[in-house]
Amino acid sequence: MKTGIPWYKRVDDIIKHMEHIIIGSGMIFISAIVMINTILRYFFNSSWTWAEEIARYVVVWICFVGCASCVRFGSHVIVDVFIQNLKGKARIIYDIVMGILCSGFAVFLAKMGFASLTSSAKLGNVSAMTGIPIWTIFLGVALGLSLISYGYIKSTVINILNFIKSEKNKKQASGSGEAQI
Repeated sequence: MKTGIPWYKRVDDIIKHMEHIIIGSGMIFISAIVMINTILRYFFNSSWTWAEEIARYVVVWICFVGCASCVRFGSHVIVDVFIQNLKGKARIIYDIVMGILCSGFAVFLAKMGFASLTSSAKLGNVSAMTGIPIWTIFLGVALGLSLISYGYIKSTVINILNFIKSEKNKKQASGSGEAQI
């Protein structure tokens, strides 16, 4: 039997690297396009008419894929006045319930994102300045929302498995303690 990293961890690593590549290359691309366009405008009285539109579309991709990355690392902004007072089992149950709610909402939004994607692809709409098919923008939305769904589902399953494991360990510890008395 082969030992090593399980397939699902390899897939998760590939997804994480893909997110980072999209976010990083998008940021570099936007910075370069906007900087070059600014130099052209102020020093040469000329600019690329398409630069702002392309930058806007890349920002959509960065935002949605970036949200997925935030879900992965648990770095979304939250109001934790209530949460910080929860300890132990109550905190784990809260995390599981919130994970289920967020997963359901993210799956619903991903479904709507794919509906928008297919609708815009069927209509054949293109952007005004560049002629880029609008479905490519909706692809970023649908992909980002799918990655957000994946992140919430993954963290919820991990929380549930950890809860079950801790409950099983508590029962075993209490059972072995009674046997020794």
